[in-house]
Amino acid sequence: MANKFVIRLWLLVASLYLSIVDGQAATMFLVSGLTGEVSASVPGDQGVALRKGRFLPTGANITTANNGGLELLGGGWTLRLGKNNNFSALEGGIHLRNGAILARPLRPSSELILETDGNSYHFHGKGAFFGELMTDGGLRVIGLTGDTWLSVQTKKGRNQVELNPGQRVECNTKGRIGKTVDLDLAELVQTSRLISLFDNAPSFSRELAPAVTALHFHLQISTGTRKPMFDLMTAAASAADAPPAWLQFLPFVGMILIFWFLIIRPQMKRQKDHQAKIGGLKKGDRVITAGGLVGKIVAVRDDEVDIELARDVRVTAVKSTIGDIVGPKASND
Repeated sequence: MANKFVIRLWLLVASLYLSIVDGQAATMFLVSGLTGEVSASVPGDQGVALRKGRFLPTGANITTANNGGLELLGGGWTLRLGKNNNFSALEGGIHLRNGAILARPLRPSSELILETDGNSYHFHGKGAFFGELMTDGGLRVIGLTGDTWLSVQTKKGRNQVELNPGQRVECNTKGRIGKTVDLDLAELVQTSRLISLFDNAPSFSRELAPAVTALHFHLQISTGTRKPMFDLMTAAASAADAPPAWLQFLPFVGMILIFWFLIIRPQMKRQKDHQAKIGGLKKGDRVITAGGLVGKIVAVRDDEVDIELARDVRVTAVKSTIGDIVGPKASND
């Protein structure tokens, strides 16, 4: 217990230190999480052992195996790199040769440089994002929380785009930024190994839950044999008081109840009363037809009645067209 407390305290102090000194010539990355097989090699030297709570060796080339993963703090950013990754640290960011990255700024003013073999991408803003190197050498970027600004320098100038949560763009090797596409953010987060890479939830999970909720998805992240990282129903409530999923159906339930009590139920009652009146029609009743004629019933059959409108003036009407019964004819008529 004491060792864990010391490690956590060291990580906290180191992260605060790194967020202050991220303007140094070379960015120092602290290993804040480590899982599976991760190797580091320095040119002209043998492999270097990586340990949680230690800094990445300067100029080291990092490779993660199929079961490996790494979490870093440095340059004002938190970075997660998953399986089959190959990268090296550089001034202000990393050089990604293979794999994917999850990045989240510790403050909006921080800028992250993500270099590939073809381009140099610059990120800033308040939002976390996914970055994935494509097979053709381009870069796929997906916004997770807040606003993320991506810019890339080309021969014709600088291209840039703003990404909101759940939006994706793809950049080719020439630096051209493609069209923004909306994604199912809940499914993406639920199936991402970078989210569930470690036993602890990502530091931005309090922002991620309401971002998913805002897109009307229900999310429950699980990590195989591990316990769920967080359930959106509880995480959203504790993070941003986001309503549970069933609340979105309340307006529809309310509308149904209003229609039932104010329209449907009274109409059914009127129809029932009218049917009872029609069934009790008898000779001598004074009635009003649907057309507004008033007369006295002189004959009753199964579905029809004969109505006397005046002396020697009679009409035959269908029972269902009788609007109301006004009582027997007065004696002086």
